Amino acid sequence: MEALSLSKLARFRMPDEALCYRDIPPSTPLFTIKASSLLNCRTLGPHYPPGLSAAQLVSLHLCVYRRMSDPIFGLYLATLPCDFDTHPLTSYVENGESPSLPPSVSKSLLELNGRFVKDWDQIAWGQREQQTVLSSKHPIVDSESFEGTLKSDFLWVNTRCVYHRLKKTRADPDNFTLCPILDFANHTVSGPTARPRLTEAERNDAAPIAKLGEALTLLSPTTPICAGEQMYLTYGPHSNRRLFVEYGFVIPCSPGDPRAEVDVDDLVEPLFNDEKKRVLQDVEYWGDWILDAGPAVSFRLITALRLLHCDTSSSVLWHDTLTGARDIVSDDNEIAWKRTVLDVCTSILERAAKRPNPIGVDSVDSLWLEEETVAQAICDYLVNQIT
Repeated sequence: MEALSLSKLARFRMPDEALCYRDIPPSTPLFTIKASSLLNCRTLGPHYPPGLSAAQLVSLHLCVYRRMSDPIFGLYLATLPCDFDTHPLTSYVENGESPSLPPSVSKSLLELNGRFVKDWDQIAWGQREQQTVLSSKHPIVDSESFEGTLKSDFLWVNTRCVYHRLKKTRADPDNFTLCPILDFANHTVSGPTARPRLTEAERNDAAPIAKLGEALTLLSPTTPICAGEQMYLTYGPHSNRRLFVEYGFVIPCSPGDPRAEVDVDDLVEPLFNDEKKRVLQDVEYWGDWILDAGPAVSFRLITALRLLHCDTSSSVLWHDTLTGARDIVSDDNEIAWKRTVLDVCTSILERAAKRPNPIGVDSVDSLWLEEETVAQAICDYLVNQIT
């Protein structure tokens, strides 16, 4: 660790809480972690077989070394818990309790599990194909416990990494790092938050010049922080569904909360025949249909439902709405897709009213409440437009 003495700025209260030790002025550098002390594709890549993504590299390294001796990252890895049994990927998917969750949340959890299975398959392939490379450089983890151990480490990577520019393009999925100390800070959606300083690579929109990338400096919020206050990060303006699936927690949801949203793929997909499904797939508008508490219907969903209510003669007009040549297909078409959205919202409200009992789990209650809040907001918004 470089630059400022962290002990003069903050103290840590376990399990995960970063408290300010003294008053901190706006945008103060809190600490700097040198590039070689970050865990990412650049620092770990040279030590493992090629062909692994950043997530796979960091997960594998944690799996191999977190319970052993790592001369570089050992002290940091020792602070990470040995399991992640409370994460919904374990407590719901593995234990078969996902039926108590809203369908959109269960779907997202299964997608997360699919990502893990993909990573597991790739890492297992790397072990089989290049066992000599791994065994010559790293201790071997008992194969019987390897998958369970790797899942915990996959979840730590998924929940504790932050964006850090390491690749040529900003959209590259390997632009992230696991950073010591930074992961003590909790998430908030409002109020002042700390944030990493913009790197030269990000400023220039290019890959870092240095072999290991750049150091990571955390800046205090843009407003003053008083001694004893907790230092927060923001993981992004995510819905509770995303927070629950990716990070394992939810936050209170209130009417009009712009973060609240519902994935309605399971209710909308059955409405389409194969021909119209192919059309939407060809233009990359199939799935990922969202309602949010703005209230708003995502353009992807509007586009799909406009096609749903088109006959052959109006399909050209529908294509014109994609290019911007037309705003709508027709007035009747607009009323039709809005009525379909109201039907979808009614289904959401009905299934929420019939949700499995007993619930008794605050996080699950919050997920159902978010769906109800969004559906009711959309109903209130659209009902006057079609009557």
